[in-house]
Amino acid sequence: MRISYRRTVLLLAAALLFWSPAGGAQQTVDLVVLHLNDTHGSLEPHLNSDSAQVGGVARATTLIRDIRRLNPERVLLLHAGDLFSRGDPVTSCLGGRANLEILELMGVDALTPGNGDFYFGFENLVEQTSRVGYPVLHANVMHNHTGAPLLPAYTIQEISGVRVAILGLGSVRMGHYSARDLEWLDPVQVARQYAPVLRRQADLLLVLSHLGARGDSALAAAVPEIDLIVGGHSHTRLDSLMRVPRPPNPVAIGIAQAQSRYEVVGRVDVRMRRSQGGYIVDRLEGRLLPVTADVPDDPEVEAVLADYASALDAVVGTLESPLASAREGSSPLGDLAAEAVRSVTRSDIAMVWRWSAWPSLEAGPVTVADICRVHGERLPILTARVKGTAIGDLVRTPNVLFSGCEVEDSTVVRITGVPVDTAAFYTVSAPISAFTAIAGLRDLSTSRTGYRVDTAIERYLRQTGVVRPN
Repeated sequence: MRISYRRTVLLLAAALLFWSPAGGAQQTVDLVVLHLNDTHGSLEPHLNSDSAQVGGVARATTLIRDIRRLNPERVLLLHAGDLFSRGDPVTSCLGGRANLEILELMGVDALTPGNGDFYFGFENLVEQTSRVGYPVLHANVMHNHTGAPLLPAYTIQEISGVRVAILGLGSVRMGHYSARDLEWLDPVQVARQYAPVLRRQADLLLVLSHLGARGDSALAAAVPEIDLIVGGHSHTRLDSLMRVPRPPNPVAIGIAQAQSRYEVVGRVDVRMRRSQGGYIVDRLEGRLLPVTADVPDDPEVEAVLADYASALDAVVGTLESPLASAREGSSPLGDLAAEAVRSVTRSDIAMVWRWSAWPSLEAGPVTVADICRVHGERLPILTARVKGTAIGDLVRTPNVLFSGCEVEDSTVVRITGVPVDTAAFYTVSAPISAFTAIAGLRDLSTSRTGYRVDTAIERYLRQTGVVRPN
Protein backbone atom coordinates (compact mmCIF):
# COMPACT_ATOMS: atom_id res chain seq x y z
CA MET A 1 0.00 0.00 0.00
CA ARG A 2 1.38 3.43 -0.97
CA ILE A 3 1.71 5.85 1.94
CA SER A 4 1.02 9.50 1.11
CA TYR A 5 3.72 12.13 1.48
CA ARG A 6 1.77 13.96 4.22
CA ARG A 7 1.37 10.79 6.27
CA THR A 8 5.06 9.98 5.77
CA VAL A 9 6.03 13.37 7.20
CA LEU A 10 3.92 12.80 10.28
CA LEU A 11 5.32 9.28 10.78
CA LEU A 12 8.88 10.57 10.43
CA ALA A 13 8.20 13.31 12.93
CA ALA A 14 7.30 10.69 15.49
CA ALA A 15 9.81 7.98 14.58
CA LEU A 16 12.91 10.11 14.01
CA LEU A 17 12.90 11.79 17.42
CA PHE A 18 15.73 9.80 18.92
CA TRP A 19 15.29 11.23 22.41
CA SER A 20 12.50 12.12 24.81
CA PRO A 21 12.14 15.42 26.65
CA ALA A 22 12.70 13.72 30.00
CA GLY A 23 15.35 16.21 31.06
CA GLY A 24 12.94 19.11 30.82
CA ALA A 25 12.95 22.02 28.42
CA GLN A 26 15.42 24.00 30.54
CA GLN A 27 17.97 21.20 30.67
CA THR A 28 17.97 20.10 27.00
CA VAL A 29 17.18 21.78 23.70
CA ASP A 30 16.57 19.80 20.53
CA LEU A 31 17.53 21.64 17.34
CA VAL A 32 17.05 20.63 13.71
CA VAL A 33 19.66 21.70 11.15
CA LEU A 34 18.38 21.38 7.57
CA HIS A 35 20.92 21.74 4.80
CA LEU A 36 21.34 21.93 1.02
CA ASN A 37 24.39 22.14 -1.23
CA ASP A 38 25.43 22.16 -4.87
CA THR A 39 21.96 22.89 -6.18
CA HIS A 40 23.61 24.37 -9.33
CA GLY A 41 20.63 26.37 -10.56
CA SER A 42 18.59 23.19 -11.01
CA LEU A 43 15.26 24.74 -10.04
CA GLU A 44 12.94 22.29 -11.80
CA PRO A 45 12.57 18.53 -11.17
CA HIS A 46 14.78 16.25 -13.26
CA LEU A 47 15.36 12.55 -13.91
CA ASN A 48 18.06 10.79 -11.91
CA SER A 49 20.22 7.87 -13.06
CA ASP A 50 17.31 5.50 -12.35
CA SER A 51 14.96 7.58 -14.55
CA ALA A 52 12.97 8.64 -11.50
CA GLN A 53 11.81 12.24 -11.24
CA VAL A 54 13.55 13.92 -8.33
CA GLY A 55 14.44 17.37 -7.08
CA GLY A 56 12.73 20.66 -7.75
CA VAL A 57 13.08 23.69 -5.51
CA ALA A 58 9.30 23.99 -5.01
CA ARG A 59 9.13 20.42 -3.68
CA ALA A 60 12.15 20.92 -1.44
CA THR A 61 10.47 24.02 -0.02
CA THR A 62 7.35 22.02 0.84
CA LEU A 63 9.43 19.48 2.73
CA ILE A 64 11.35 22.19 4.60
CA ARG A 65 8.20 24.09 5.55
CA ASP A 66 6.56 20.92 6.83
CA ILE A 67 9.56 20.22 9.07
CA ARG A 68 9.49 23.80 10.35
CA ARG A 69 5.81 23.46 11.22
CA LEU A 70 6.50 20.26 13.17
CA ASN A 71 9.52 21.82 14.96
CA PRO A 72 8.56 25.45 15.63
CA GLU A 73 11.41 27.82 16.58
CA ARG A 74 13.94 24.96 16.49
CA VAL A 75 14.99 24.77 12.80
CA LEU A 76 18.12 26.19 11.20
CA LEU A 77 18.31 26.08 7.37
CA LEU A 78 21.71 26.33 5.66
CA HIS A 79 23.04 26.23 2.09
CA ALA A 80 26.65 25.17 1.51
CA GLY A 81 27.20 26.73 -1.89
CA ASP A 82 27.20 26.32 -5.68
CA LEU A 83 23.79 27.85 -5.97
CA PHE A 84 24.33 29.39 -9.45
CA SER A 85 26.67 27.53 -11.77
CA ARG A 86 25.46 25.19 -14.52
CA GLY A 87 21.97 26.54 -14.03
CA ASP A 88 18.83 26.60 -16.12
CA PRO A 89 17.82 29.82 -17.97
CA VAL A 90 16.16 31.42 -14.93
CA THR A 91 19.48 31.08 -13.11
CA SER A 92 21.86 32.13 -15.87
CA CYS A 93 19.76 34.93 -17.38
CA LEU A 94 19.25 36.59 -14.00
CA GLY A 95 22.65 35.85 -12.48
CA GLY A 96 21.20 33.86 -9.58
CA ARG A 97 18.74 36.52 -8.44
CA ALA A 98 15.76 34.13 -8.45
CA ASN A 99 17.73 31.42 -6.65
CA LEU A 100 18.66 33.73 -3.80
CA GLU A 101 15.11 35.07 -3.55
CA ILE A 102 13.70 31.55 -3.29
CA LEU A 103 16.17 30.69 -0.53
CA GLU A 104 14.76 33.68 1.33
CA LEU A 105 11.23 32.32 0.87
CA MET A 106 12.46 29.00 2.25
CA GLY A 107 13.72 30.84 5.33
CA VAL A 108 17.42 30.11 4.89
CA ASP A 109 19.51 31.26 7.86
CA ALA A 110 22.94 31.39 6.16
CA LEU A 111 24.67 30.68 2.85
CA THR A 112 28.35 30.12 2.05
CA PRO A 113 29.07 30.61 -1.67
CA GLY A 114 30.76 27.81 -3.59
CA ASN A 115 33.44 28.17 -6.25
CA GLY A 116 30.72 28.09 -8.92
CA ASP A 117 28.98 31.10 -7.41
CA PHE A 118 31.99 33.23 -8.41
CA TYR A 119 31.88 32.16 -12.08
CA PHE A 120 29.46 34.93 -13.07
CA GLY A 121 31.99 37.35 -11.55
CA PHE A 122 32.49 38.15 -7.87
CA GLU A 123 30.88 41.55 -8.54
CA ASN A 124 27.69 39.74 -9.52
CA LEU A 125 27.88 37.62 -6.36
CA VAL A 126 28.25 40.68 -4.14
CA GLU A 127 25.49 42.57 -5.95
CA GLN A 128 23.00 39.71 -5.92
CA THR A 129 23.60 38.74 -2.30
CA SER A 130 23.17 42.36 -1.21
CA ARG A 131 19.50 42.03 -2.18
CA VAL A 132 18.69 39.40 0.47
CA GLY A 133 18.32 39.68 4.23
CA TYR A 134 20.11 36.52 5.35
CA PRO A 135 23.89 36.36 5.98
CA VAL A 136 26.16 35.25 3.13
CA LEU A 137 29.45 34.14 4.68
CA HIS A 138 32.99 33.48 3.43
CA ALA A 139 35.91 33.86 5.85
CA ASN A 140 38.77 32.85 3.56
CA VAL A 141 38.45 35.00 0.44
CA MET A 142 39.73 38.58 0.25
CA HIS A 143 40.29 41.37 -2.27
CA ASN A 144 43.91 40.83 -3.30
CA HIS A 145 44.68 44.55 -3.69
CA THR A 146 43.35 45.76 -0.34
CA GLY A 147 43.17 42.64 1.82
CA ALA A 148 39.58 43.58 2.69
CA PRO A 149 37.11 40.73 3.18
CA LEU A 150 34.73 40.11 0.31
CA LEU A 151 31.94 38.92 2.63
CA PRO A 152 31.34 38.58 6.38
CA ALA A 153 33.16 35.67 7.99
CA TYR A 154 30.53 34.45 10.46
CA THR A 155 27.20 35.05 12.11
CA ILE A 156 25.94 34.22 15.60
CA GLN A 157 22.26 33.42 15.98
CA GLU A 158 20.18 32.36 18.95
CA ILE A 159 17.70 29.51 18.54
CA SER A 160 15.59 28.41 21.50
CA GLY A 161 18.14 29.93 23.85
CA VAL A 162 21.11 28.22 22.18
CA ARG A 163 23.80 30.50 20.75
CA VAL A 164 24.88 29.12 17.35
CA ALA A 165 28.02 30.44 15.64
CA ILE A 166 28.20 29.78 11.88
CA LEU A 167 31.59 30.23 10.20
CA GLY A 168 31.70 30.25 6.38
CA LEU A 169 34.64 28.59 4.62
CA GLY A 170 34.84 27.93 0.90
CA SER A 171 36.87 27.15 -2.18
CA VAL A 172 37.70 29.45 -5.08
CA ARG A 173 39.01 28.30 -8.46
CA MET A 174 42.01 30.59 -8.58
CA GLY A 175 42.77 29.88 -12.25
CA HIS A 176 39.34 31.16 -13.29
CA TYR A 177 39.06 34.71 -14.61
CA SER A 178 36.58 35.60 -11.84
CA ALA A 179 39.30 35.10 -9.22
CA ARG A 180 41.92 37.40 -10.71
CA ASP A 181 41.20 40.15 -8.13
CA LEU A 182 40.80 37.75 -5.21
CA GLU A 183 43.05 36.09 -2.65
CA TRP A 184 42.11 32.70 -1.25
CA LEU A 185 43.35 31.83 2.25
CA ASP A 186 43.94 28.38 3.69
CA PRO A 187 40.64 27.39 5.36
CA VAL A 188 42.26 25.40 8.16
CA GLN A 189 44.44 28.34 9.18
CA VAL A 190 41.46 30.70 9.02
CA ALA A 191 39.33 28.31 11.09
CA ARG A 192 42.08 28.05 13.70
CA GLN A 193 42.02 31.83 14.04
CA TYR A 194 38.25 32.11 14.42
CA ALA A 195 37.41 28.96 16.40
CA PRO A 196 38.67 30.06 19.86
CA VAL A 197 36.94 33.43 19.52
CA LEU A 198 33.63 31.94 18.41
CA ARG A 199 33.85 29.15 20.98
CA ARG A 200 33.76 31.76 23.75
CA GLN A 201 30.66 33.39 22.28
CA ALA A 202 28.57 30.37 21.28
CA ASP A 203 27.25 27.07 22.58
CA LEU A 204 27.33 25.37 19.16
CA LEU A 205 30.14 26.03 16.65
CA LEU A 206 29.06 25.13 13.14
CA VAL A 207 31.11 25.49 9.96
CA LEU A 208 29.24 26.02 6.70
CA SER A 209 31.76 24.70 4.22
CA HIS A 210 32.29 24.40 0.48
CA LEU A 211 35.51 22.39 0.74
CA GLY A 212 34.35 18.86 -0.14
CA ALA A 213 34.07 15.84 2.12
CA ARG A 214 37.83 15.24 2.17
CA GLY A 215 38.52 18.89 3.01
CA ASP A 216 35.90 18.80 5.76
CA SER A 217 37.54 15.73 7.29
CA ALA A 218 40.92 17.48 7.33
CA LEU A 219 39.32 20.59 8.83
CA ALA A 220 37.65 18.59 11.60
CA ALA A 221 40.89 16.81 12.46
CA ALA A 222 42.77 20.12 12.68
CA VAL A 223 40.18 22.23 14.56
CA PRO A 224 38.59 20.21 17.39
CA GLU A 225 36.60 23.22 18.66
CA ILE A 226 34.12 22.67 15.79
CA ASP A 227 30.94 20.74 16.64
CA LEU A 228 29.35 20.26 13.21
CA ILE A 229 30.39 20.83 9.58
CA VAL A 230 27.67 21.24 6.97
CA GLY A 231 29.45 20.81 3.67
CA GLY A 232 29.29 20.89 -0.09
CA HIS A 233 31.48 20.87 -3.23
CA SER A 234 32.11 17.14 -3.64
CA HIS A 235 28.40 16.24 -4.15
CA THR A 236 28.81 13.52 -1.54
CA ARG A 237 25.72 11.65 -0.42
CA LEU A 238 26.14 11.18 3.34
CA ASP A 239 23.14 9.16 4.45
CA SER A 240 24.43 9.49 8.00
CA LEU A 241 27.03 11.76 9.53
CA MET A 242 30.75 11.25 9.02
CA ARG A 243 32.34 11.47 12.45
CA VAL A 244 35.80 12.66 13.43
CA PRO A 245 36.74 11.86 17.05
CA ARG A 246 38.04 14.66 19.27
CA PRO A 247 39.01 13.14 22.63
CA PRO A 248 38.44 13.77 25.46
CA ASN A 249 35.11 15.15 24.19
CA PRO A 250 32.80 12.11 23.96
CA VAL A 251 30.81 13.64 21.06
CA ALA A 252 32.68 13.41 17.75
CA ILE A 253 32.58 16.23 15.20
CA GLY A 254 29.80 15.53 12.71
CA ILE A 255 30.13 16.14 8.95
CA ALA A 256 27.00 16.35 6.78
CA GLN A 257 26.52 16.73 3.03
CA ALA A 258 23.36 16.38 0.91
CA GLN A 259 24.41 15.28 -2.59
CA SER A 260 23.24 17.92 -5.12
CA ARG A 261 20.46 19.51 -7.23
CA TYR A 262 17.74 19.44 -4.55
CA GLU A 263 17.55 15.63 -4.83
CA VAL A 264 17.61 15.42 -1.04
CA VAL A 265 17.33 17.73 1.93
CA GLY A 266 19.82 17.00 4.69
CA ARG A 267 18.68 16.88 8.30
CA VAL A 268 20.85 16.87 11.42
CA ASP A 269 19.15 16.52 14.81
CA VAL A 270 21.20 18.19 17.55
CA ARG A 271 20.57 17.70 21.25
CA MET A 272 22.06 20.43 23.40
CA ARG A 273 22.47 19.90 27.15
CA ARG A 274 22.72 22.69 29.71
CA SER A 275 26.16 23.08 31.24
CA GLN A 276 27.76 25.92 33.25
CA GLY A 277 25.36 28.64 32.22
CA GLY A 278 25.24 27.61 28.57
CA TYR A 279 24.78 24.48 26.49
CA ILE A 280 27.05 21.78 25.08
CA VAL A 281 26.40 19.23 22.34
CA ASP A 282 25.04 16.01 23.79
CA ARG A 283 24.21 14.14 20.59
CA LEU A 284 24.21 14.51 16.77
CA GLU A 285 22.32 12.37 14.27
CA GLY A 286 22.06 12.96 10.53
CA ARG A 287 19.94 11.64 7.67
CA LEU A 288 18.82 12.59 4.18
CA LEU A 289 15.20 13.23 3.17
CA PRO A 290 14.46 12.42 -0.51
CA VAL A 291 12.77 15.06 -2.66
CA THR A 292 10.61 12.79 -4.81
CA ALA A 293 7.67 13.19 -7.17
CA ASP A 294 5.10 12.60 -4.44
CA VAL A 295 6.20 15.73 -2.55
CA PRO A 296 3.79 18.52 -3.61
CA ASP A 297 5.08 21.78 -5.04
CA ASP A 298 5.03 24.80 -2.78
CA PRO A 299 2.60 27.21 -4.52
CA GLU A 300 4.45 30.39 -3.48
CA VAL A 301 7.74 29.18 -4.96
CA GLU A 302 5.95 27.91 -8.07
CA ALA A 303 4.47 31.36 -8.63
CA VAL A 304 7.87 33.05 -8.31
CA LEU A 305 9.42 30.61 -10.79
CA ALA A 306 6.56 31.12 -13.26
CA ASP A 307 6.90 34.91 -13.09
CA TYR A 308 10.62 34.80 -13.79
CA ALA A 309 10.30 32.16 -16.52
CA SER A 310 7.56 34.05 -18.36
CA ALA A 311 9.78 37.12 -18.71
CA LEU A 312 12.33 34.97 -20.54
CA ASP A 313 9.81 33.85 -23.19
CA ALA A 314 10.21 37.12 -25.11
CA VAL A 315 11.08 36.45 -28.77
CA VAL A 316 14.22 38.30 -29.90
CA GLY A 317 14.60 36.99 -33.45
CA THR A 318 13.89 34.18 -35.91
CA LEU A 319 16.08 31.55 -37.54
CA GLU A 320 15.13 30.39 -41.04
CA SER A 321 17.17 27.21 -40.53
CA PRO A 322 18.73 25.41 -37.55
CA LEU A 323 22.11 26.52 -36.20
CA ALA A 324 24.26 23.62 -35.06
CA SER A 325 26.93 23.80 -32.37
CA ALA A 326 29.99 21.59 -32.64
CA ARG A 327 33.17 20.99 -30.65
CA GLU A 328 35.07 20.30 -33.88
CA GLY A 329 34.67 21.37 -37.49
CA SER A 330 31.93 23.72 -38.63
CA SER A 331 29.93 25.42 -35.85
CA PRO A 332 27.30 27.76 -37.34
CA LEU A 333 25.98 28.73 -33.90
CA GLY A 334 29.49 29.59 -32.69
CA ASP A 335 30.05 31.62 -35.85
CA LEU A 336 26.85 33.56 -35.17
CA ALA A 337 28.02 34.26 -31.61
CA ALA A 338 31.34 35.62 -32.88
CA GLU A 339 29.61 37.77 -35.50
CA ALA A 340 27.20 39.08 -32.84
CA VAL A 341 30.08 40.10 -30.57
CA ARG A 342 31.89 41.88 -33.41
CA SER A 343 28.73 43.61 -34.59
CA VAL A 344 27.56 45.06 -31.28
CA THR A 345 31.06 46.08 -30.13
CA ARG A 346 32.02 47.44 -33.58
CA SER A 347 35.37 45.68 -33.33
CA ASP A 348 37.68 44.71 -36.14
CA ILE A 349 37.87 41.13 -34.89
CA ALA A 350 35.80 39.15 -32.39
CA MET A 351 36.72 35.91 -30.65
CA VAL A 352 34.47 33.42 -28.81
CA TRP A 353 35.21 30.06 -27.26
CA ARG A 354 34.00 27.17 -29.40
CA TRP A 355 32.66 25.41 -26.30
CA SER A 356 30.70 28.43 -25.09
CA ALA A 357 27.70 27.60 -27.31
CA TRP A 358 26.21 24.38 -26.01
CA PRO A 359 22.92 23.10 -27.51
CA SER A 360 22.04 23.84 -31.12
CA LEU A 361 19.21 26.22 -31.97
CA GLU A 362 16.23 24.99 -33.96
CA ALA A 363 14.64 26.96 -36.78
CA GLY A 364 11.90 29.36 -35.75
CA PRO A 365 11.50 31.95 -33.01
CA VAL A 366 14.42 32.46 -30.60
CA THR A 367 13.67 33.57 -27.03
CA VAL A 368 15.81 35.09 -24.30
CA ALA A 369 15.67 31.71 -22.55
CA ASP A 370 17.02 29.99 -25.68
CA ILE A 371 20.04 32.30 -25.69
CA CYS A 372 20.70 31.57 -22.02
CA ARG A 373 20.57 27.85 -22.77
CA VAL A 374 23.19 28.09 -25.51
CA HIS A 375 25.39 30.56 -23.64
CA GLY A 376 24.79 30.56 -19.91
CA GLU A 377 28.25 31.54 -18.64
CA ARG A 378 27.50 35.30 -18.56
CA LEU A 379 31.01 36.09 -19.79
CA PRO A 380 31.64 39.86 -20.03
CA ILE A 381 33.22 41.08 -23.28
CA LEU A 382 36.38 43.17 -23.20
CA THR A 383 38.22 44.92 -26.01
CA ALA A 384 41.92 45.54 -26.55
CA ARG A 385 44.18 46.97 -29.27
CA VAL A 386 46.34 44.28 -30.86
CA LYS A 387 49.14 44.91 -33.34
CA GLY A 388 48.78 43.35 -36.78
CA THR A 389 51.88 41.20 -36.30
CA ALA A 390 50.21 39.45 -33.34
CA ILE A 391 46.86 38.70 -34.96
CA GLY A 392 48.13 35.51 -36.57
CA ASP A 393 49.06 33.98 -33.21
CA LEU A 394 45.57 34.70 -31.88
CA VAL A 395 43.89 33.04 -34.86
CA ARG A 396 45.91 29.87 -34.26
CA THR A 397 44.58 29.59 -30.68
CA PRO A 398 42.78 26.23 -30.25
CA ASN A 399 39.02 26.11 -29.56
CA VAL A 400 38.40 29.72 -30.63
CA LEU A 401 36.09 30.96 -33.39
CA PHE A 402 36.61 34.32 -35.08
CA SER A 403 34.64 36.95 -36.96
CA GLY A 404 36.14 39.75 -39.05
CA CYS A 405 39.26 38.09 -40.42
CA GLU A 406 39.99 35.94 -43.45
CA VAL A 407 42.55 33.18 -43.06
CA GLU A 408 44.49 31.32 -45.76
CA ASP A 409 46.99 28.59 -44.87
CA SER A 410 46.76 29.54 -41.15
CA THR A 411 47.70 33.13 -41.98
CA VAL A 412 45.43 36.15 -41.59
CA VAL A 413 45.27 37.89 -44.95
CA ARG A 414 42.38 40.31 -44.50
CA ILE A 415 40.69 42.05 -41.59
CA THR A 416 37.22 43.44 -42.26
CA GLY A 417 37.90 42.81 -45.95
CA VAL A 418 41.14 44.83 -46.11
CA PRO A 419 44.65 43.30 -46.37
CA VAL A 420 46.42 43.13 -43.01
CA ASP A 421 48.72 45.99 -42.13
CA THR A 422 51.31 44.46 -39.80
CA ALA A 423 52.21 47.90 -38.42
CA ALA A 424 48.61 48.83 -37.60
CA PHE A 425 46.62 48.17 -34.44
CA TYR A 426 43.22 46.45 -34.51
CA THR A 427 40.46 46.29 -31.92
CA VAL A 428 39.81 42.75 -30.74
CA SER A 429 36.77 41.83 -28.64
CA ALA A 430 36.65 38.63 -26.64
CA PRO A 431 35.17 37.17 -23.44
CA ILE A 432 37.01 38.17 -20.29
CA SER A 433 38.18 34.58 -19.86
CA ALA A 434 40.21 34.87 -23.08
CA PHE A 435 42.24 37.70 -21.54
CA THR A 436 43.16 35.30 -18.73
CA ALA A 437 43.78 32.14 -20.73
CA ILE A 438 45.39 33.30 -24.01
CA ALA A 439 49.04 34.34 -23.80
CA GLY A 440 48.75 37.00 -26.49
CA LEU A 441 45.99 38.80 -24.58
CA ARG A 442 47.04 38.52 -20.93
CA ASP A 443 49.15 41.64 -20.58
CA LEU A 444 47.07 43.97 -22.75
CA SER A 445 45.21 47.01 -21.47
CA THR A 446 41.50 46.27 -21.82
CA SER A 447 38.22 48.16 -21.85
CA ARG A 448 34.81 46.87 -20.82
CA THR A 449 32.13 46.98 -23.50
CA GLY A 450 29.07 46.65 -21.27
CA TYR A 451 28.07 43.47 -23.09
CA ARG A 452 28.25 39.80 -22.25
CA VAL A 453 28.31 37.14 -24.97
CA ASP A 454 24.65 36.29 -24.31
CA THR A 455 23.50 39.92 -24.33
CA ALA A 456 25.49 40.53 -27.54
CA ILE A 457 23.68 37.62 -29.21
CA GLU A 458 20.33 38.95 -27.96
CA ARG A 459 20.96 42.46 -29.30
CA TYR A 460 22.27 41.13 -32.61
CA LEU A 461 19.16 39.02 -33.12
CA ARG A 462 16.87 41.91 -32.21
CA GLN A 463 18.67 44.11 -34.76
CA THR A 464 18.79 41.44 -37.46
CA GLY A 465 15.23 40.17 -37.02
CA VAL A 466 15.48 37.10 -39.27
CA VAL A 467 18.72 35.14 -39.62
CA ARG A 468 18.99 33.49 -43.04
CA PRO A 469 21.52 30.82 -44.07
CA ASN A 470 24.59 32.05 -45.92
